[in-house]
Amino acid sequence: MSTWSRHSLGVPLVLWLLLISQVKNEGKLDIWFIRYSSDGRVPSGYCCEAWVGTPCSDACDPMFTLCVEDPRESKPCSLYKRTTEGMDTGSNDVVFGNSIQGTLNPFIIQIHKAVPSSIKIQVTVHDDDLASDDDYMDTLATSINISVSPNKIMSPYMQYYPQGRTKLEMSVRAYCDPDWYGSDCLTYCKASTTDHYSCQFLSGAKMCSQGWKGDNCDQDINECTETADLCQHDGSCTNTHGSFQCQCVEGITGRNCELVTNHCALNRCLNGGTCDGNETDFSCTCPFRWSGETCAERINCDSAPCDWGKCIPKPETPARFKCDCDFPWTGDTCDMNVDITNITVLGVIDDNNRGSLTTGLRKIINYLGGIEEQINVVVSTHINSESINVTTQVQFYVTLETGTFLTSDFVREIFSSNSYSDINQHLPTPLYTARDTDKQEADIITQEKIAEGSWFKSNWYKVVGPLSAGPVLVALCVAFLIYRRKSHESVQLPEDNPGNIIEMDVVNRTVQDKHRRTTGCEEDARASTEGYTRLGTAARLSSRQEVTSYIQPIHDTLPGENHYSHLATTTPDNSSYATLGSSCQKGSDDHVVINDVNVDGATEDHPYEDIYF
Repeated sequence: MSTWSRHSLGVPLVLWLLLISQVKNEGKLDIWFIRYSSDGRVPSGYCCEAWVGTPCSDACDPMFTLCVEDPRESKPCSLYKRTTEGMDTGSNDVVFGNSIQGTLNPFIIQIHKAVPSSIKIQVTVHDDDLASDDDYMDTLATSINISVSPNKIMSPYMQYYPQGRTKLEMSVRAYCDPDWYGSDCLTYCKASTTDHYSCQFLSGAKMCSQGWKGDNCDQDINECTETADLCQHDGSCTNTHGSFQCQCVEGITGRNCELVTNHCALNRCLNGGTCDGNETDFSCTCPFRWSGETCAERINCDSAPCDWGKCIPKPETPARFKCDCDFPWTGDTCDMNVDITNITVLGVIDDNNRGSLTTGLRKIINYLGGIEEQINVVVSTHINSESINVTTQVQFYVTLETGTFLTSDFVREIFSSNSYSDINQHLPTPLYTARDTDKQEADIITQEKIAEGSWFKSNWYKVVGPLSAGPVLVALCVAFLIYRRKSHESVQLPEDNPGNIIEMDVVNRTVQDKHRRTTGCEEDARASTEGYTRLGTAARLSSRQEVTSYIQPIHDTLPGENHYSHLATTTPDNSSYATLGSSCQKGSDDHVVINDVNVDGATEDHPYEDIYF
């Protein structure tokens, strides 16, 4: 073999060895001593620093030998072994820092092969004696299951407490070195800026960048052929190294032609229409005889060109039709909803005065609003007869001769800034302010609530109280009348008067009463205040009828007087009778009048006299 051949074979071998030495798998075990405690004695019971003594006069000087084994191997301390120097802390309770007499704490153990799933840790403790052999103190051992973290930052410590005669507290963790992944740190993945992949965070698997495929992510993907409709809205696709590029039509942009900057690019106007669009919408200006959103429809009333109105055929016009718009819509196709103003007038607006209303509104806008150009007012009315006063709700909008509209805010400002008298002089009926009828409507609402029972629910005591008092008063009155009737049953008039003539002592007093009435009003007023009973029914008396049956008990008058009225005849008087307490005039006396009374021995047409007591 020639020298050149030997050199040609040696160079690749050296490079391969260098590569192997650089990419061998790496993992780490991290063992951290935290605290150690003892009783200061060796297993024989003697103190570490004296033969006897209770307690020991001095502390031990522990030194530690750490041994880490892989259970899969039979070699002792196959993964790690290290002995520290003795610690002269003066205490049997040792708290470890970052160094144990020069040995770094924690112990970092480099694993140059697969990190084992479990390990065995053994710590042997001796008392460091300078003058003699080191005294054995204890052996602490424990087995640990290993959970490998992908890196040091994400690796948590796990606490362990091996103990025998003494106690040790320590923490253990395991993690992979950079570029190594997996549960045993065997997967190597390192992505450079020139590579077309990245490494999966936990497993280390290669993840190809967009546009690349293959085990090593080094194969280009032709997106234009492998992805359907990659370029939207009729855009054309071109494949590039690891990517693609879309050529978009005018009005469209974006990596995949997904952004619309002018909707005319999506909805072209047909039949020669002109498109005007933006990012959100478009509109077509159609030529003669064509209509519709894209100028695809021939204009006629069959195509319903009027959005909110009635279509009227007009073949003689360029548009071929005319729209009679519903209120408040306007425009050539009734597609504009104008800003309306609402007012209410008192009275009825109908066909007889609608023209006057429209004319008056124009004058208000022109004269009071200061609008000099010609205007047009479109009015809609609704009569309201449910309130006390019949009113008409008026809705209207105002257009100028230029085709523009007056806003409702502007029109309302005209009405609010002028007096009612200035406005009403132009209207067929005045504005309705509802100032004079508010109370009436409120009373009606109250009456309706009473009828519905809502008033009774909140005012029941006002009704129940008087109604309950009524029966009580009636019962008291009946009891009082029964008592009075019984108290007078014993009073009888003489039955042996000759000639069927009623003769009683009271007759003389009756004459006296009449005499007093003719001479003065003062005493008679006293009698009238006591009250008399008026009888409007006729009675017939037989010759043998007891006079007592016609005696009417009257409420108390003056003390000592007879409380009865007696029959007598007098001349009929057709005048009305006054009420109790009236003055001494004709028809004003309070007394008992009995009409059509026939006493035996007297004719029917005999006049009757008023009887007083």
